[in-house]
Amino acid sequence: ALRMIYKKIFEYSNENDLFTSVESRSFVKLLEEVADSLHDMSTNFCICQEFLETLKNLKKLFEIAIDAYFKRDSIMSINLIEMTNNIENQILSYSKNCPMKDNCEISPLLEICRCIKSMGEMSFNTAICRDVG
Repeated sequence: ALRMIYKKIFEYSNENDLFTSVESRSFVKLLEEVADSLHDMSTNFCICQEFLETLKNLKKLFEIAIDAYFKRDSIMSINLIEMTNNIENQILSYSKNCPMKDNCEISPLLEICRCIKSMGEMSFNTAICRDVG
């Protein structure tokens, strides 16, 4: 049944509608992955006190990612990717020197960084495609 639905969608949609649909589904998937990582952090992991500020910064980047996507802003997307790389490097750097490194789990934070960076890359590609098209 699902194949029939997709077949009808492809038959009656233009190229731009299909692109937007696939792009939106991919972006939503990244949003879900961020939510899953936040849920994992809240229930399964010990996060060092030092990473609370990082969480606040990731929240800001998450908001920027959503703005960049809906505004189709390539400059905002590039800045988002750079800021996310900086935070990811801070997390990795701190985790190497963390006094509680055996008890502090950073994988959810890194996963959130990866998702936000992917959102930035998707937003950038979309902005460029819309500008060219």
